[in-house]
Amino acid sequence: MLEHSAYNIVREYLHSNIPTDLFASDFSENYSNELYEILHTFMSHESVLDCKESIQKAFNEFFSPHHYKIDISLDEKIAISIVQKSIKDVANANRVIHNIATELSRRKKELDNCWVQDDVLIFNKSLMDAINVYTNGIAELSARELVKAAVRHQLKLKDRDAVFFLKNRVVVRVFLRLQEKQSIVVNRRYGGLPPEDLKNLELELFEDNIWNFIRPKIDELLGSELDFSKIGNDYFYENYISILQKVFIDRVKKVAPNEDSELVLNFANYLLRQQHHNIMVEFTKSIFKSVQKGSENAKKFLCFYDGEIALSAIYKPFKKPKFIDAQGVQLCCTDIILDLKRNSSIIKRIEEIEASLLKKQELFSKNGDEFDALNQELNKLKQKSLSLNERVEYLKRNSQTSEDIYAKTMYQYKNISKKFNESEKKAKECEDNYKKYEEELHTTEEKVSNLKTELDQSFLHYNSLIEMCAKTIYKQPQAILK
Repeated sequence: MLEHSAYNIVREYLHSNIPTDLFASDFSENYSNELYEILHTFMSHESVLDCKESIQKAFNEFFSPHHYKIDISLDEKIAISIVQKSIKDVANANRVIHNIATELSRRKKELDNCWVQDDVLIFNKSLMDAINVYTNGIAELSARELVKAAVRHQLKLKDRDAVFFLKNRVVVRVFLRLQEKQSIVVNRRYGGLPPEDLKNLELELFEDNIWNFIRPKIDELLGSELDFSKIGNDYFYENYISILQKVFIDRVKKVAPNEDSELVLNFANYLLRQQHHNIMVEFTKSIFKSVQKGSENAKKFLCFYDGEIALSAIYKPFKKPKFIDAQGVQLCCTDIILDLKRNSSIIKRIEEIEASLLKKQELFSKNGDEFDALNQELNKLKQKSLSLNERVEYLKRNSQTSEDIYAKTMYQYKNISKKFNESEKKAKECEDNYKKYEEELHTTEEKVSNLKTELDQSFLHYNSLIEMCAKTIYKQPQAILK
């Protein structure tokens, strides 16, 4: 009876006189004396000590909304001690958490307006400024732990609910059971973060060019952990997601080293999913290149996708994916390999003909230069020949011309005429060769053009094969349940 009376007296006193946001260790001696005086009005001091459990219960219930646990000692006065929460390098973590939680309680209406979805809350700048006052001077990681603890307490979050930081703002994701959200369209893939926030973060950190950061690393993987000339399908499906996750997590950590670990994971998964098709295309190209180089392992990897039922290493049946083209027709790996060989053959023929074309162009250019030089020489010889011819005619008409001068001039004229005839013959040969090379060039260029048209058509088919194979490789083999 006394215990019940003590419980009621303490409970009534606490609710009537103590502020609900009082930090427990601030329960002062004045409060203690006042409560003792009231208790002694109804019972002796010994009786008060005998009712310790009932008094403890009343105190525990009053302070239960707070995040911490308390312990009561009764003697000449009532003393309350708090079981301290351990946060690295923070001496009075519970008081900081209490202050933040109390601040959030005062701003409940503002906090309620921060829900951006039924299960996602993002603190606004005003709230962040208000709670950051209480963590000034505390290391960032420790400060974030304190804020998370306060937010969890204030919003009464469960263990499966998430609290993390996005661009220095608190984000809360509440787990909703399926039956509670049947009418709610929510993207659950990335920790419940709104896609627009993830896109904005991508723009801020990577300027919408994440592929340029990731592509070199994918090339590295294709020469090491994901070398399709060495790995098998089992290894690929067991490991490629975790390998890629590490790539994206490392990249995000590099550009945002201070972000919350859960945000890093969710954001990395978002980026991985955004770039997943591009990655699968690069994987397919690597498989194709290995096949074209004659890798038997790559051929075996490709031929896995036949749609047949097979047994796993532990003898469980599963159905393999299969290649289906745009027309809905199933392709086998031998068809694809033949297409790859045909594509390689066209490329090789083009390379050979282009090499021949280059040589012909060099001959054509050289012959043209020679032809131009001969024409210049012909013009000079022609001028000299005309000049000497005029001199000969003049000497003929002049009765005073000596025979020696006339004979010498005539010799020069005949010599120039001979050189002119020889050069004219060479020029004619050059001109004939020029026309011949010109025809050969035209024929070869036509061959290259026709082959390139064929190659363009082949590449259209090649690219469609890449797309088809990339989508097929993305599919996991389906376990068959008995």
